[in-house]
Amino acid sequence: MPMQERRKYVRVYPITTMGETLKNFLQGIGAVLLSVLGLAAILGLMLGLIVGATKVSLWVVQYSPWVFWPSLMVCLFVLAPLALIPPTRGAASIGFFLASYIFGAITWCWGVAFTYLSWGIGALLIGLFMAGVGVVPIAMLAAAFHSDWRDVIAFTILLVLIYGTRALSMWLVAKYEERAARQPVPLERLPEVF
Repeated sequence: MPMQERRKYVRVYPITTMGETLKNFLQGIGAVLLSVLGLAAILGLMLGLIVGATKVSLWVVQYSPWVFWPSLMVCLFVLAPLALIPPTRGAASIGFFLASYIFGAITWCWGVAFTYLSWGIGALLIGLFMAGVGVVPIAMLAAAFHSDWRDVIAFTILLVLIYGTRALSMWLVAKYEERAARQPVPLERLPEVF
């Protein structure tokens, strides 16, 4: 067998002119500047959203008693008696669950406003970067450091209301489902198999 001849390849580099090199360099700088501009726009948008959320929270805090007190009264005088009657526990659990979110939104808005007014935007940013809910513990810390114990107690009561109504809602759902499992199903409500 004849020995195969090895082919030799010669790499040929394209000849670039000074103009093409300068063009490529300027395109790279343009891409970097565009990236920096995009990052600045995203950060500006985030800061605008945070400042906007702060302004909305300051506005909502003024009107929060008009939502908080009726919600609390509905929980005490409508949903609590409904929770005592076994067939209506499902409706009561939905009401308590919705009330927990109302109390949570009020607490969060109050926490944002209190943190911003007490310690400024820096503490607010730290609280928002703690999964968004860190503003309430930071607001409690700000109130404690300013010896504003009335607000610390109010935040604590609101947190107990949030988690208490949510836990009560889950318990009522469990009780409602237990009762539904024990109830016999009438024959006319059974699906037809054949």
